[in-house]
Amino acid sequence: FLEEFIMKIKHFIVFLVCLLLFSACSKAEEYPTVSRESKLPVDITKRTPDSDMTPPIMNSNEFETPVPLPYPVNTSGGEDSPFILPDGNTLYFFFTPDVRIPHNEQLTDNVTGIWVTYKSADGWTEPARVWLQDAGKLALDGAPFVAGNEMWFASAREGYDGMNIFIAERKDGVWGDWQYVGGDIS
Repeated sequence: FLEEFIMKIKHFIVFLVCLLLFSACSKAEEYPTVSRESKLPVDITKRTPDSDMTPPIMNSNEFETPVPLPYPVNTSGGEDSPFILPDGNTLYFFFTPDVRIPHNEQLTDNVTGIWVTYKSADGWTEPARVWLQDAGKLALDGAPFVAGNEMWFASAREGYDGMNIFIAERKDGVWGDWQYVGGDIS
């Protein structure tokens, strides 16, 4: 009787260990859902061409005067490095809520990085964060270039020194399979 009881205990322990391992493996870490607006400081406003004390001087007829995009793309934060696809309807850009914040603090705010928005009949859609690092790992991504289903981007991230170049691939509408391409560009 004792041997049978010990065998049942062993089977139960194996079952518990398997259950714990399965639940740990199946529980994928999720990306945070933080809105850009929630991180915008209340003490700054966006500079527009109307309020620019030193507007750009156009020295060529090949360029037109820049026109800021309306909200929800432009906010009081820092939108930079815009890249519009040849379709004219997809815009990638870098965003940080407060350009006065040091980079090491931007790294953990969950909103600084690459964003994408799409042009519709009603204007530009609410921008969405483009995650180019595993959930829970730190990365400061920017300067995107997209061609087809491939994105080249700059990134300061865990495991690398300085700013480096990476490539990501889009599959089923999601960017993933990011790969290191080149060394420190800082």
